[in-house]
Amino acid sequence: MPPWTSASPPSASTSRRQPSRSPGLHVRERNIFAPIPAEGHWQTALLVDGNIGIGGNVSRLLERCAEIIAPGGEIVVEVHSDPERHHTYTGTLVDGNGHESASFPWAEVGLDRLAEIAVGHGLIMLQSWQLDGREFCRLG
Repeated sequence: MPPWTSASPPSASTSRRQPSRSPGLHVRERNIFAPIPAEGHWQTALLVDGNIGIGGNVSRLLERCAEIIAPGGEIVVEVHSDPERHHTYTGTLVDGNGHESASFPWAEVGLDRLAEIAVGHGLIMLQSWQLDGREFCRLG
């Protein structure tokens, strides 16, 4: 299962990405760790729906996102509800028919731990908020 990036909120589900395909929105699906168009010029990188866990290494993913965004750009991250959480593990996905994916590295991180990791990449916490039981922050 390759890590992907898009200009809309990332999701493994095609149907969840579908609304972002409306006219005027540019969606790019790429491996986040491979070269992508306009590196260093993105205004915003979105890591929602747990995608901060891609690759099982939060620090590496933040470093990569910092390379992608423009000077003054930001990274919006959905974080774990426990602000102290920083957990890595090997995950699998199981579909409705019981078919299991190959295993892949994943991570979960809370707000406080993410803020500590972000500083190491020259990023600071600009804002945090809750919405419908989910927690988010903005790094820049």
